[in-house]
Amino acid sequence: MQKVIGLLLVLAIVVTAAVAEIQQRWAAPLPIPEKGFLLTITQGDSLRTVVETLQKAGILANPELVILYGRWTGLDQQIKRGEYLLLPELTAESLLETLTKGDVIEYQVTLPEGITLEAALEILAQQEQLDTILEGITDPRILELIRPQIL
Repeated sequence: MQKVIGLLLVLAIVVTAAVAEIQQRWAAPLPIPEKGFLLTITQGDSLRTVVETLQKAGILANPELVILYGRWTGLDQQIKRGEYLLLPELTAESLLETLTKGDVIEYQVTLPEGITLEAALEILAQQEQLDTILEGITDPRILELIRPQIL
C-alpha cells in the first residue's frame, strides 16, 4: 500500500510540475524583436501554417501548445487573414486573441473629391496592400451596385 501511495505522490508531483511548466510557457512573452514582427496571413492559411511561420522566425518555441489550445477552444477556425504587426510582450494567449480579433494593420488611401468611379478603381488597383478583385468599371459586381441608378 505504501508503494501505491508513494507512486501516486510522485505522479502528482510530476503532473503538477508539468502543468506549472505549461502555464509558464503560455504566459511568457514571445521573443519578438523590439521593432516588431510583420506577419501576413493569407486566404486559406491554417493556424498550423501561421505557427510554423512564427517558429521558423524564432518567435514561437512551442508551436504544439498553441495548436492544441487553438483546436481545444475552436480558435484555430477563427483566425483572420491580413497583415499583423506583432509587438514585444505578446504572449501565446494574446497572439491567438490578436489573430482571432483581426487586429490587422490598417492602410489609408485618399481618393480626390469628384473623381470618377473608374479613376477611383485605378487608384485602388495601384495599392500594393490591397487585393484586386474587381475587373474594372464593367465588373458585374459594380454593375449590380449601380443598376438602380441607371434605371
